Parts: sequence; structure tokens; C-alpha cells
Amino acid sequence: MENDPAFLRRLYDHRFDERRREEKQRIWKVLVESFFQKHVASTAAVLDLGCGFGEFLNPLRCARRAGVDLQSEAPKHLEPGVEFHPGDVRDLSRFGDSTFDVVFTSNLMEHLPSKDDVARMVRSIAASSSRIARTAEALTRPVDS
Repeated sequence: MENDPAFLRRLYDHRFDERRREEKQRIWKVLVESFFQKHVASTAAVLDLGCGFGEFLNPLRCARRAGVDLQSEAPKHLEPGVEFHPGDVRDLSRFGDSTFDVVFTSNLMEHLPSKDDVARMVRSIAASSSRIARTAEALTRPVDS
């Protein structure tokens, strides 16, 4: 996984121009409101690993929304009340055990050299009754016309 913030900024700028970001936000709003929200209680604490610009977290309604990402531009795009924790998703030591009810990731795991390490860390910060959700790029990538 490339963990150089400057590289990630260039990648985001290249892959997600303003028009694509707006499309992506609209798609995620529909996905969250029509599907994911049903699985997240209003009292839940949710962590999004590789939160990007908050496409999942911003429309989500729950007690606590937190995201981790290397992308330094992320806070500019997050709604007020969304916690941003800059850094590598492979280091979740900043969170205590059983901190989150839902741990979510999208389009991230395929970029990590060791999924097992991340899975172990996620299990430690997830409450015993937590849900862990993962999506892949095909679900969320806009189709070019």
C-alpha cells in the first residue's frame, strides 16, 4: 500500500475530479440511505477505515462517526461531527478495545499487503456484537457513459 500522503493526493486528484466526486457522493448517499443505514443503529459508534472524503460517513446517522485515512484533504470534505484520525489504517492502536459497533471499509483491503493484520486489529476495536462491512470497487464506481 502506498502510504505517502503526497502520492495519495495526486491519486485522488487524478481519479476523482470535482464532477466525479459529486457523482460518487450522490451514489453513496443513495447506498447509505437505502441500505446501510438500516444496519446501523442511531446509538452506534461507526469507524470507516480509509474514509476518503466521507462518502459513507457523511450521510450516515448514528451517535459517533469516525474515519481513518492517509488523505490529508479528508477533513475539508467531512461533515461537522465526523471525527477524522489521520494515519495508516494498519495502526488502530489509537482506539481502545471494543470501541466501535460497526467497522466499515470500501475499496481498501485490496491495497493492503496483509489483510490478516488489519482483520486482527479490527476485531480488537470492534465490540463483541459489532458488524464489519466491506465493499468492493465494482459496487461504487460510476459507470462512464
